[in-house]
Amino acid sequence: PVSELTSGMPGSTAGTAGQTAQMFQSVTAASGGMKLGANVVITAEVVARSEKDAQSLAEVLRFLAAMLEANKAKSPAAGQISALLSSLRLTTSTNVIHLSLTASESQVEALLAVLQQHPAGAAAAPPPPAN
Repeated sequence: PVSELTSGMPGSTAGTAGQTAQMFQSVTAASGGMKLGANVVITAEVVARSEKDAQSLAEVLRFLAAMLEANKAKSPAAGQISALLSSLRLTTSTNVIHLSLTASESQVEALLAVLQQHPAGAAAAPPPPAN
């Protein structure tokens, strides 16, 4: 199951890994694809155990997107991701979640540049020693 993939996520503690695993516990299958060109199109389908589970997971994904939007001024990476998520289409049909995201090549390049400058989980540089 997808929940097994979350246990080795960087920066996960036992508590956060457990919460993340619990969120994905209802996922029974997932598939996706990416089309590269002037626009990058990412599509995915996530199959949940039930229609209710699919609705709940879709709401969690919408909530996470809203959190990034609300915090976009606090982090360059959050700002770039928020810009990409503005094109996110998220729908459910019975127990299946359909996701679609379209981004321009320049948006993807800007996000990659920010992520290279501020890698996730990178420790802040220690202050210089006092002389």
